[in-house]
Amino acid sequence: MTKIIIDLDKGIFSREKEEIILDEVEKIKNVILLNKTVDMYK
Repeated sequence: MTKIIIDLDKGIFSREKEEIILDEVEKIKNVILLNKTVDMYK
């Protein structure tokens, strides 16, 4: 795995995708902790 794509639900009509590369993943368990800030208000 080199990257993951996540869907961001920013509101009723706003669906965006964010690409996360492996270097930005800090930890994977029951949840995935990212070493990245995602702007939810773009």
